[in-house]
Amino acid sequence: MVTANGTRNVVIEGFCSSSWIAANAHEAAFVISDCEGCEAVLFDPLVVAQLRSATLIIETHDGLVPGVSDALQTLFSRTHDIRMYGHDGSRRASTRVLDFLTDRERQLATQEARTPQLWLLCLPKTGPNRALHRAVGER
Repeated sequence: MVTANGTRNVVIEGFCSSSWIAANAHEAAFVISDCEGCEAVLFDPLVVAQLRSATLIIETHDGLVPGVSDALQTLFSRTHDIRMYGHDGSRRASTRVLDFLTDRERQLATQEARTPQLWLLCLPKTGPNRALHRAVGER
């Protein structure tokens, strides 16, 4: 997608460490993280300080690391407004084609079979990305 859209300022890393983020973060950074339970290691206090004006979307895995969502909320709360998004464990949009199943069978067929997770949207309180608050609605 980056190539197709002619985007030049996107970095996609297969492996990313907290020291890499701290060294490479810039004022208007946008970070998407899905690191399967390593959130607390990746986003340590040094990294959070470097990301004070960045926008982040972080998938958290409290089923793998209990309390990680709350810990990250606390860590980012001084520099970011945080919104949490979850899911109800199902994919209801796909159930129309499963009319031949009973209600219970449809529920089982569309249920997520993994530990609960949340997405944290971290909007910076300062810097150039502050304008994103208007785009997602002020709280």
